[in-house]
Amino acid sequence: MAFSRLGRILTQALFNGLLDRLEAQNTNQHGRGVLSGCAISAGSGLEVSVSAGWILAVAPTQIAAVASVVLPASSTRYIFLDSAGSVSLSPSAADPGGETVCLGSVTTDGSAVVSVSAAGRVNLARWSGLREWQIGDGQIVCDLESRQTQLGGQFHWPFEISTLTATKALGGQSANIQRIQCAAGQKVLLPDPADVTHGCVFQIYNDNAGGGADITVRNDSDSTTIATITPESVEQFSLAFDGTSWLNR
Repeated sequence: MAFSRLGRILTQALFNGLLDRLEAQNTNQHGRGVLSGCAISAGSGLEVSVSAGWILAVAPTQIAAVASVVLPASSTRYIFLDSAGSVSLSPSAADPGGETVCLGSVTTDGSAVVSVSAAGRVNLARWSGLREWQIGDGQIVCDLESRQTQLGGQFHWPFEISTLTATKALGGQSANIQRIQCAAGQKVLLPDPADVTHGCVFQIYNDNAGGGADITVRNDSDSTTIATITPESVEQFSLAFDGTSWLNR
């Protein structure tokens, strides 16, 4: 009797619902993409191959090498791989949905592969070594042993463009780059040093044309002038070593 009652509660629908939730959580938190390998290589004629590797579509999946994928002549096609190891081609990098991951794109002429590109490919955040963690194709690499972080490609600070009609007080969450136009007599107040950490940097651009107004930069209590920025120039401010004031560099 106990088993019968348990069977009425622990149904297949219940387990399927739990698995659906786990799969949705995994996809939404980690995304879909390549964990390792799965590189595209040009072969003979209009063929390419895909190396073995791991992808995350719904769950981490080990993929066997695909020896031959034939592409149409005179085309550019994006190569998608699903969790079953099946390859599909698309003229667009648009997400087809489902358990698919984009590996990159291939361009052909009338008889051969012209180029293989990483366009459209997503390399997920992952551990690439015992003490190395990275995002993308080397965009951010953190070595936990040396405590070094490497930034690849281009790194952009957040910026804000504004026209001042009154004093502007920056906070710990303000954009690091400020491009400002203003009339005479306007001020910018840097954040309270207690609200930021070492490594916080602000760049303030005076976007007024030559002969226009200066911008006065002062501390958060508006009691000390740190710098005066003339038109068409920029100044950089970083937290002092003692963490209680700002340095103008």
